[in-house]
Amino acid sequence: MDDLKPVTYCGLHCDLCSARSRIPQCARALEEAMADEGWPTWGRDFPGFTDFWAFLQGLHADGGWPGCRAGGGDPGCQIRVCARERGMDPCNQCPDFPCEHIQALAAR
Repeated sequence: MDDLKPVTYCGLHCDLCSARSRIPQCARALEEAMADEGWPTWGRDFPGFTDFWAFLQGLHADGGWPGCRAGGGDPGCQIRVCARERGMDPCNQCPDFPCEHIQALAAR
């Protein structure tokens, strides 16, 4: 089951999502560049900087956004809701696969 950790209920691979790949890398690079310029020290004088800095650090904490099977993503995702209700992990094990939820996702 460890091989499936980065796979969503619907079968997408989490590491293809920008919230888990590109955004955390960019956030870390921006934080490092701003730290080199002294922003953590004097940036606090700017309104909203403390909240921004915490948000920036959160974007790359623990490798970025957790996958939906690890608690990240939209809690109202109908694919996740259905898979959990039916005990399917991932949902391609379901006898109704591909269902209207998967077909709607594929249509996007």
